[in-house]
Amino acid sequence: MDLFCGLCGFTTGAAAAGMRPTLAIDTDAHALHYHRINHPTAKHAQLRLGPQSDDRLAELIRAHVPAGRAWHLHGSPPCQLFS
Repeated sequence: MDLFCGLCGFTTGAAAAGMRPTLAIDTDAHALHYHRINHPTAKHAQLRLGPQSDDRLAELIRAHVPAGRAWHLHGSPPCQLFS
């Protein structure tokens, strides 16, 4: 799972390392559009992360990770804040 997924750089790296992208989250609809093109099997959610979205994020994780299954979560750096 990729938080702040952007266009897909970190997700592509995780896939190259053998991970299967299942969930990508970003606030930017354009970034999600291009991420979806590059990783069409992942679920994509437009969501602003923070305390107000904790329940929705937990719901998305439960929906995409089978109980008892190991999974990887990373938060890509929000590029627009650092560029």
